[in-house]
Amino acid sequence: MKKLLYLLPVAVATMLAACEKSPLVHYDEGNTIYFKSARGTTGREPAPFDSINFTFMYVKGDTVVLPIPVSVAGKAQPVDRAFDVIADTGSTAEFGKHMSIASAVIRANSLNDTLFVKLFRTEDMKTNNLLMRLKLVPNQYFQTDMASRKVDNRIIPFHVFRVFVTARAIQPVRWLDAYFGVFTAKKARLMTDLFGFNFEADFNPPYGPTSNINFVTSGANAMHRYLQDMDAAGTPVFEEDGSKMTMGSFIANQ
Repeated sequence: MKKLLYLLPVAVATMLAACEKSPLVHYDEGNTIYFKSARGTTGREPAPFDSINFTFMYVKGDTVVLPIPVSVAGKAQPVDRAFDVIADTGSTAEFGKHMSIASAVIRANSLNDTLFVKLFRTEDMKTNNLLMRLKLVPNQYFQTDMASRKVDNRIIPFHVFRVFVTARAIQPVRWLDAYFGVFTAKKARLMTDLFGFNFEADFNPPYGPTSNINFVTSGANAMHRYLQDMDAAGTPVFEEDGSKMTMGSFIANQ
């Protein structure tokens, strides 16, 4: 018994000494952070991609927050873990001028979260398409050692994501001339204001409702009736070049 009582203080002292020498736990073993879109999915979700396009053309304000999903390959931890993002080589957009990081945290007990990037409308966006190459870099919580992948002869990195931003009028990917007619910025903005077209979502996968042909048909018909009503009321709608606004041949010839 005396021997046990003698050993107990020694054991406690040893444990305390070990704790004093132990480094701060950083939760970095086996935790690799990456942009979720590069992983790709199955079913109805989009194939792997590493970029998005954004235009302020459809935005009335001067700022917008862009959500970019991120994931962690590893174990969830009971603490919030910040991750680091820098502007990679080749970026023409600048942090502080064109955008900033609004939030870059993997919340406690989670393996999936969102990088929020705040975009600022600037004068140079009216004439230029700017690029920000967002690069995840290692820190005390995360590694970025996941190898790039090849998809359809393209190399898609897991730790670099490109944001193309402008304020110029860009024709959406799914704009159908046969229904909407010749693309103009004024027409696209009017359709957005009147009928809720989300052409901005149409720039990026999985694309917006405009990619649904039923939505395209009904929306184009509604816009055509609006233009006819305005014409009948003696207040026709004109494009910025002075020509009368019209819809596509599939709609106009019905």
